[in-house]
Amino acid sequence: LDLSRIEAGNLPLATEACRPSTLLSEACHLVGPLASERGIAIRPFEAGMDPAVCVDPIRLRQVLVNLLSNAIKYNKPHGQITPRIWQDGDLVAIAIDDTGIGLTPAQQAHLFEPFNRLGAEATGIEGTGIGLVIVRKLLEAMKGRLEVRSQPGQGSSFIAWVPRTEAGDLPQVSQPVAAPKRRQANSIELVMLYAEDNDVNIELVREVLKLRPGCLLLVAGSGKEALEMAHAHTPDVFLLDMHLGDMSGFELASRLAQDPQLAQVPRVAFSADAMPDQIHRAKENGFSGYLTKPLNVHALLDCVDEHTERVRKR
Repeated sequence: LDLSRIEAGNLPLATEACRPSTLLSEACHLVGPLASERGIAIRPFEAGMDPAVCVDPIRLRQVLVNLLSNAIKYNKPHGQITPRIWQDGDLVAIAIDDTGIGLTPAQQAHLFEPFNRLGAEATGIEGTGIGLVIVRKLLEAMKGRLEVRSQPGQGSSFIAWVPRTEAGDLPQVSQPVAAPKRRQANSIELVMLYAEDNDVNIELVREVLKLRPGCLLLVAGSGKEALEMAHAHTPDVFLLDMHLGDMSGFELASRLAQDPQLAQVPRVAFSADAMPDQIHRAKENGFSGYLTKPLNVHALLDCVDEHTERVRKR
């Protein structure tokens, strides 16, 4: 979906001044569980060199998560990843270096062919062969570029080049992840039931919600499971993926709305489709909110805070 929108020239971008270290830190945090599972160490990047850049922060975070995920999946056992940031003229480089098997010149020549996994499909490593294509096109849409440096047996370096901007353009006040003030320690204030069949999205949401320890996340892998769990543990809010394997988010929302026990529980859509007509359709079908993929950390936290305050006032 992202690729088709980029190629059609209608992918929405919201560029602003931000610090690359902030987005890189968030991306490292999001892939942390995968790195731990694979025994890969992500080395801290050097502080100090952090020039302001002009990008869409959500899309650049998506780029960095993709590059970090690849560096984890294609690394050697107990390998390392070294993120770096530096400035070169009007561009800022964010590099992800790995200690993997590296790429031959022949492999690099076919690296950006959609669905060409360069033989990795025979290794058992999951993937689609489209991630790097989207990464390069996203960077180009933000007036940047992707550079690859690799030697067989010595690892690879994927470098995202993005435009530098003036530090004075940065927002003066930014506290997007501050917890609500009246939170009581070690208490569950909000129960969120998340219907999602994509394991990566589930882990991302789980990681972000660690910033809200008062939110208990229940996960259902299908619409049917969501209905069963909702009856067993009536949640305070639903977060619904709009393309579940057994039914759409609209179908699930309709069944929830017809259930007297669950009809009044707010429903928030979570979808990669950010087109205005789809958002309007969701609101017409009773959704109280609409979050878009790739995950916007700030928007999810704001959603949790909003519903936490609502529950407190009941």
